Amino acid sequence: GRVGGAWHLRAVIQVPVPSVARRIELEVNTPDFHLARVRARKWDRRAGTLVFSIEGMLDVPEQAASVILQARPARLVRPQDGPAHAARYAALPFRVLAAELTRTVSR
Repeated sequence: GRVGGAWHLRAVIQVPVPSVARRIELEVNTPDFHLARVRARKWDRRAGTLVFSIEGMLDVPEQAASVILQARPARLVRPQDGPAHAARYAALPFRVLAAELTRTVSR
């Protein structure tokens, strides 16, 4: 089935974070379209786990078959850049602790 139309997204995300201050970048996409960018910021330099919530409206193209949440790098990371660069900028794995995607009524 298709998932096109207006949707309200609410989610709680858990990310293991390295011991550097950095941005956490995620994208909401369909297989063929970019829908939204999500950014969170980790200010301290302690390694551990960051939990944050996201919420917003999505306008999903009518032909879309699914909505996908993907981790993205904060900057290009190449093998020759080294581990310090990767810790600061590489895409981080994440876990969705809770999610709600609700179709909204068009007016």
